[in-house]
Amino acid sequence: MSFDFGSQFNHPPQETDTNMVERKSSSDMSLDPEVNNNKPSVLEEEGEKKKGGGGYKYKDNSKKIDVEKKQEINQNDEAFLDDPEGEIYNIFYPFDFKTEDMKNEKNIIEMDSKTLQRMKDTIWGKEAETKDIDRWYQQGFGFVPHEEMGFGLLQLHGGPCGILASVQGFVLRELLFDPLLKVQLKNESDTPVIVTDQQKTEALTRSLHKILLKCAIDKHNLPWIVALDNKGSKVWYRVHETPEKLRQQVEESMPLLQSAVGVVAFLFSIVMARSFDILLSEVDDPNNLWSCHIYALKNTTHVMTNVHRFGHCSQELVNLVLSGRAVSNTHDGDKAFGSNESMSQADIGNAKDLFILKGIGPNQEIGFLTSLEVMGYTKVGEHYKTPKYPIWVIGSSSHYSVVFALDENVGKISVEDAEQVSVRRAFTIYDQLEHGFIQFRDLNLLLSDLGIKLDFDLSDCRVLLDPDNTQVIVWVQFWKFFQQLKHPEKLKWECKQCTFQNPLNKKNCEVCDDLKGSQPIILFDEDTAKETNKSKSETKAPKNFTMYHFNGLRQTKKDRPLLTKLRVFDEADIEAPPPGIAEELTGLIRTKWPYAIVEYSGPFAPKVD
Repeated sequence: MSFDFGSQFNHPPQETDTNMVERKSSSDMSLDPEVNNNKPSVLEEEGEKKKGGGGYKYKDNSKKIDVEKKQEINQNDEAFLDDPEGEIYNIFYPFDFKTEDMKNEKNIIEMDSKTLQRMKDTIWGKEAETKDIDRWYQQGFGFVPHEEMGFGLLQLHGGPCGILASVQGFVLRELLFDPLLKVQLKNESDTPVIVTDQQKTEALTRSLHKILLKCAIDKHNLPWIVALDNKGSKVWYRVHETPEKLRQQVEESMPLLQSAVGVVAFLFSIVMARSFDILLSEVDDPNNLWSCHIYALKNTTHVMTNVHRFGHCSQELVNLVLSGRAVSNTHDGDKAFGSNESMSQADIGNAKDLFILKGIGPNQEIGFLTSLEVMGYTKVGEHYKTPKYPIWVIGSSSHYSVVFALDENVGKISVEDAEQVSVRRAFTIYDQLEHGFIQFRDLNLLLSDLGIKLDFDLSDCRVLLDPDNTQVIVWVQFWKFFQQLKHPEKLKWECKQCTFQNPLNKKNCEVCDDLKGSQPIILFDEDTAKETNKSKSETKAPKNFTMYHFNGLRQTKKDRPLLTKLRVFDEADIEAPPPGIAEELTGLIRTKWPYAIVEYSGPFAPKVD
């Protein structure tokens, strides 16, 4: 049966759950850390097959490594790291299933060859190198086998880091901020998150379920890959009619998700849920996608970076997982180019002859920061910089990792700051290139967008907003003016004859009866505005706080999973010196907290590449 990604799903009636392929469910496992303290059952000897399908385990050449002894080993011991018998890589097993079982299931559909090829072309392109694709077929969703980093997803190779880091963000959201999971949290500690197998499996299940629902265009047609071979030449999927049935399927698919094709299976699922047509409509330039091998989801050829050499995820794929939309940009909302007139967001949405740069919508749960902003190549909007939870995926020039805090108030902004962000967003509609100024002629439109009606003529504002008569208004001047407009009763004009300061609504001087004429507005004391706004500040974000950086790259001599405790000081009155090459993480953090000073503890500097 074929699968039409551009239309509604065609699928047979759902049968009872007893017809599903047998998989071990996590639903019967206790989430209470007091009940289950057993170690993962993945420490099996190499070559021994794990029951129920795929899975992951240590590679130790049949030589088990004592966990306590392993913790005592100095991480700088190069002999240990170079010794093949001492390597503690996680190896993801091939997914073990029987083709006949798939064919005999009436509500499981085999993906036709044409659709499958389009899927691969969409993700990897027609000219991608085999070694790049092979890395994706060696990566499952498995956790780092160390207690201090047991919450973290392990990455074996470069390539799928964008998906892993994004999923990691959602896993942390569940572990840190859902008290029902009863996760042991220790802020300020070097081991901040202590989890059981059941807790992290439950968090992973919830995360993958929520991400697919976020991506799905139809909540009653929810596709999920249930089996595929080790090269993706045969793929089977099931379509669910309710989120509840999808949730059960995710639970039962854990052996597949933890196998060598786990990440690919999930990627196929979210692409199916979003559909090819919608994906192509969300990227900036769909006409150019196929010629550069679907730049939308994975850069593999002639892209103006070194990404194509390593097969890393693109921004579109990261945005798809984080926000549910495969847009190409990280700024707030949509921006239009090609018009001489300034346009509102509503006008942009109805535009037909303009080039629209699609951005990120509001209310994001997980944030995003990028080194491209440090280098001045892009701008991340507040929707990503100020997420609901203090968790940010961070993108360097060649890798994705995660920073997070246990204090939910970290990164929050006050009511006053939120107002400034909102006003700046409206200002940016008329400052498309974000140079920090708008044309004076756009002032009326901007004030209208902000719902402000003036009781005086704009000419009264010109000296204040455009003192040099340049016909432009810079952001600093406009924000100052906006603050004044919130207290119109305090605005005055000074009589030219007797210098008495009159209320703005008076056309004649109250002392000498002289006409106002073209006398400009006099601003009231700025301290008055500050005192008025103090009472509005409800959210008190900490100025000094602890964060953690997690990089899940495999443990080898050069790259290893690493959790680094960071101490962030955001109280500096002067800008800290620009970060050096070894301080790329500090530069990334300063895109959110511009004056932050960042210290790290431990023998190893945090590594973002």
